[in-house]
Amino acid sequence: MFWQIQLALLLIAGGAQVFLRSFSVRVARIIYWTAASFSFLWAAHTSYLQYLTWKMSSLGQLLLPPHESIFYFIQYVGWRFFSPVLVLFLFSLLFIFAAKSMNKKGGERFFEKDEIYIAALTIVNAGYPQVLVFFVSFAVIFLLINIFFTAIRGGSSRISPYYLWIPAAVIAIIISELWLSHMPWWNMFII
Repeated sequence: MFWQIQLALLLIAGGAQVFLRSFSVRVARIIYWTAASFSFLWAAHTSYLQYLTWKMSSLGQLLLPPHESIFYFIQYVGWRFFSPVLVLFLFSLLFIFAAKSMNKKGGERFFEKDEIYIAALTIVNAGYPQVLVFFVSFAVIFLLINIFFTAIRGGSSRISPYYLWIPAAVIAIIISELWLSHMPWWNMFII
């Protein structure tokens, strides 16, 4: 169910990006922080459900206090539910800082001001391991569009990836959830 919520957040952001051309850094930042917060809230909710599942099971009760330390449960949910969210959140923050400094040094020619937060939103919202599919789909879409426009215009031309971040993330989530999640090897990527 979480992936449908991820898609809804991305579609809202995509709609705002397309229909509100005055899409500001402030709006992009709010959507980014909302999505990041929601990811952590979802991890907390899933942890609570895990606790209830173990508490209602006769074998699961042995994994909870007083039979085990509470730190066992905290470590389990930390690795299982919070670590993928935290890693992507930290990676998206690293992307924001790197893109801002690169943009500043390059005279604002690499990214539009709100594009940095849109890209970070797609990174944090794609989830893990879907983010791996996201990077591949983004690179393929960007490459194909650049090849297409170079062939049409002749010579070199620079195409902005401004409107590609969200569609690439949507494609990655749909491919991951509806196709790759049913492949036996896909579980190797899950933390």
